[in-house]
Amino acid sequence: MSNERPVRFKEMEYHVPIERQVEALREVVRRIESQAHDVFVPIEARIIAPDDAWLSPFYQRESGSIAVHAYYKDSHQFMFDLIEPVLREAGGRPHWGKLHSLSRQELQPLYPMFAQADAVRRRLDPLGRMLNPFLHRIFDAA
Repeated sequence: MSNERPVRFKEMEYHVPIERQVEALREVVRRIESQAHDVFVPIEARIIAPDDAWLSPFYQRESGSIAVHAYYKDSHQFMFDLIEPVLREAGGRPHWGKLHSLSRQELQPLYPMFAQADAVRRRLDPLGRMLNPFLHRIFDAA
């Protein structure tokens, strides 16, 4: 069940190996405090059990989630400049429905079953009718 959130926002969320979560979270906070003084964002952290869904960020590993937010009218460039490099360096897998800059080539090594999932997708939707612009960029770039 999701929470009701009356304030609109933009969000970046990555899921890092559990043993890297605290270190990455500390670095995220440090970067915001030292380099983005005008940013006021809630940060969420949670722990998620491993699963077996091929394109899940939690595929075969316990993960620590780190999510950063910005008010929808405010610039969110700091997420890409300051936060995303930390989460990527920590081995993070991005949430598919939230902000990230990763390409197909960057996503493939993060998701061990990426090629198999894409093969199923191509078999079930050979014309790409179910792809939105974001998914075209990721899956139709083979």
